[in-house]
Amino acid sequence: MDNYKYKIDHCRVVYILLNRSRVLSLSGKNERALADLGRGLAISGKLGDQKGQGECWLEMGDVYSELGNHDLMKAAAEKSLLIYQALGDRKGQAESLNNLGLVCTRKGDYAGGLEHYGRALAIHQELGNQPGQSVSLGNIGVVHKNLGDYHKALEHYERSLEMCEVEDLVGQALILNNIGDVHNSLGDFSRALECHNRALGIRKKIGDRFGQAMSLNNIGVVNDRLGNYLRTLESHRLSLKIRGELGDRRGQAMSLNNIGTVHNGLGDYPTALDHFTRSLKIREELGDRLGQANTLNNMGRACLEQGRLGEAREHLARCRDIAAGIRAKETLRRVSTSFGMLELAEGHREEAVEYAETALRLAGELNSRAGRAEALLILARIWKDESRFGEAVTIYRELGQQPALANSLYYWGQVMGSVTKLKEARDIYDRLGIQNRVDKVDRALA
Repeated sequence: MDNYKYKIDHCRVVYILLNRSRVLSLSGKNERALADLGRGLAISGKLGDQKGQGECWLEMGDVYSELGNHDLMKAAAEKSLLIYQALGDRKGQAESLNNLGLVCTRKGDYAGGLEHYGRALAIHQELGNQPGQSVSLGNIGVVHKNLGDYHKALEHYERSLEMCEVEDLVGQALILNNIGDVHNSLGDFSRALECHNRALGIRKKIGDRFGQAMSLNNIGVVNDRLGNYLRTLESHRLSLKIRGELGDRRGQAMSLNNIGTVHNGLGDYPTALDHFTRSLKIREELGDRLGQANTLNNMGRACLEQGRLGEAREHLARCRDIAAGIRAKETLRRVSTSFGMLELAEGHREEAVEYAETALRLAGELNSRAGRAEALLILARIWKDESRFGEAVTIYRELGQQPALANSLYYWGQVMGSVTKLKEARDIYDRLGIQNRVDKVDRALA
């Protein structure tokens, strides 16, 4: 009887440790969360409590995800999956498969991500588990977004939101975050900001600091494309501060990359490259291949702006190789555009046309109007084509992308000898506070 009481009491301790670890992780105290889970594993192992061990390994995977340690996350998910398979626990199997899918997605193995997420979704459907279906549908949406299939991504996100329970505020915020991200990619910035601000409000309400950092990051990304640089830097710096306090290395890399993008847009290229380099170092350490590719493209563009063409080519070639290896279509579109700009800068017209046409094709497949405008601008500069300049400018006006609009007007004026277009570009640069671009236009007008 005493032994039975001992076992029951310690089983309860395991679940207290599990619950406390979730609270600690949510507040960014991940090392303490791992310590609790280690104690839970030790106790459940002595008791022969396989279910407790499975839950501890599953939760450990979630904590390692927050820390950006994909190898340990994978190992934890594989252990939890084996335990749940032995127990015949289908829900636990699905949750483990979701974690394995996340590891694959973060490493750029999108086929593996879809396979694991698909298996998890099938189990949740079999069980009639609506919250589980919501999670798996959202995860599948993330893969499609990374592959550049935005309409499939939105379809899965919207189905996910429909299945999300009313009381699941964490889930609602995450889905709104993802929907906003897709609208940003499609150039619908007002809807993107609406979704991200709704998500931020929810996350503040429930004290989700990881989530707040992500929402601030995404609000900054949208404002950057609109040319609201002061708001952008404010959002990204606050996001970086929170992520540093939480030990969220993956998030820190994202914030550093985005701060670099703002400085690049403002013409402060040394500061931009410093932030890109710091971001790349973390992403390499984490094995974040998609993140590495995006940062390398940004580094290439910063070097291109400074006339460091050899360095630009080196960064862009690395980006292209990674993006091709993981089938990241949006990143391939971006780097094709960057290569088109580089070849044009070096006077290689045929190569520039080839890259621009590749970027134009990919933009069509991605339904990216901004991507189409970028490619058209390169072709317009090569062929001195008023109609292509006009279409690019029209797209950027409709999207409200002020920095890109100013760049288009500048090149139109420069190539076609239009003082009116140059002056319009100067007015926008001046309003946005991009002094180096104002000076560039003044030199063209002199």
